[in-house]
Amino acid sequence: MIWMQHTDSHCPQCVPAKLQLETDPDILIQKAEAALRKYGMNVVVANELANYKDVVVMVTSTGKTTVSRRSKEDDLEEQLIGLLVKMHSDHAKQSNPDQET
Repeated sequence: MIWMQHTDSHCPQCVPAKLQLETDPDILIQKAEAALRKYGMNVVVANELANYKDVVVMVTSTGKTTVSRRSKEDDLEEQLIGLLVKMHSDHAKQSNPDQET
């Protein structure tokens, strides 16, 4: 894909991500995994419409991580952002091992 080639050459530390929202839980992970391959994403944040505020699954080429609210007071977005920031930091270190973060 042309845009991925530009991202790789102009911003090697970028972590392309895609959001995948589905109404059918039976195809959610399958579609997220397909998006990883088709669009060359580093991560797909997948969730179901029925519980999108309570549970998300981060799908990468190495596996899946489920993030869920333990109570109504928990902030799902904060947990998700923390994981994505860590993923970006790890990716940046691999892209430029001499860089200190």
